[in-house]
Parts: sequence; C-alpha cells; structure tokens
Amino acid sequence: MRLSFSGVSKSFHSGRGQVMALRDVDLAVGEGELFVLLGPSGCGKSTVLNLAAGLVKPTSGEIRFGDRVVASRDRKVFVPPPERNVAMVFQSYALYPHLDVFENIAFPLRVAGSKKPEIDQVVTDAARTLGIGDLLRVRPAELSGGQRQRVAIARALVNNPSILLADEPTGALDTATGNDIMALIARLHEQGNTIVLVTHEHDIAMHAHRVIHIRDGKVEKDERLRA
Repeated sequence: MRLSFSGVSKSFHSGRGQVMALRDVDLAVGEGELFVLLGPSGCGKSTVLNLAAGLVKPTSGEIRFGDRVVASRDRKVFVPPPERNVAMVFQSYALYPHLDVFENIAFPLRVAGSKKPEIDQVVTDAARTLGIGDLLRVRPAELSGGQRQRVAIARALVNNPSILLADEPTGALDTATGNDIMALIARLHEQGNTIVLVTHEHDIAMHAHRVIHIRDGKVEKDERLRA
C-alpha cells in the first residue's frame, strides 16, 4: 500500500499555548518500501506515524492510502483506525502482562471475531516466522526485551496490515538485540511488507530504502539509500 502526505501540518494545544508538531510535510512511501523517519526526539517523526495510523487528525493537509483520502480537514474526511488496515509496533512493546504469548498475538484476531481454528493456525505461523514458536505459553514478564518485541511484531502482523508502522522498535534494546530486531524487520520487508519506521539512530536508518530527515516538524532531506 502506498502512503502519501500532502502539505500536512499538526498542532497541539498545551499549557504553553499552541505547539506545531508538523509543518507542511510532504512525503510518499512506495508500496513494499522500507521507509525510515530519522530525527532527534521531539522533531515530529512519531506524529507522522500517529497521523498515518489515524490516532490523531491533521490540522491541515491531506493523507492518502493509495488513491483513497483517509484524512483531510478541508474535505471533512477522516477514516478511523480500524478501517485503515495498519498496525503499529511501539518501543514499549505494549503487551498484556496477564496474557501469555499466544493470547497476546491472538488478541487482534479475537477482537475481529476470527474462529478458533484460524486463530490457532495464524498465531502458530506468526510465532514460527518471528522465532518465538517455543514461547507461546510464556508470559511477557518471563521474556527478554528482544523476545517481547518479537511478540509485539507478531501481534501486529496477524491481521495482514497494508502498512506496518514501527515507532523506535529498538529504542529499549541493547545494540546486539536491536540489530537482531532490525534484521528481522528487514526480512519481513523482503516478504513484501510496506514498513515505516521511526528512529533517531543513524545506524538503524541505514537499513532503509529511503530516509526522511525531520527537524522541528519539517522535512529537511529525502535521501534514497537503495533502489
């Protein structure tokens, strides 16, 4: 799925008044692309992901998935998150501590009303792909950081999202484990997944096809690293 922002701005109200998180951002993510948003903390890169996911609405501008407008204040269009077929992975994993690995991965399928045989098959396949097939009955507290992130990624993939959004997926991990997670994300991309990843680490960004450099809510540079 292609993702595009045209002149997108986003402001928030705070105790200090109005804060501009993004300013007239234009970007385009090609189908099947591994795309990285790079910049310092607070530059607006996570806001881009939240806008793409439908967690917040743009103040101005237009967001499209393919040819479909999913958010436009001028057109009075806003497609809610469940109808966008995107999935997000967070730095904090966001796993349910009272559920085992199987149930954490299965959660979106149960919400969608999937039948037990389908859930069993999809969860088992996802866990095998992510290298956690032997951990399905373990709870998150018993897992390493890298294992928890693999569970979070598996949960994000079970509904076959058109775009996978990853917000600092290696931020809470040590260097070696972070490299393992990035190698995993690269493999998922090779399978045809469109992935948009946020990071402030240049080494992580080097895995991408394209890197958008963001500072103070503005796109500074659009850098293509490989075809």
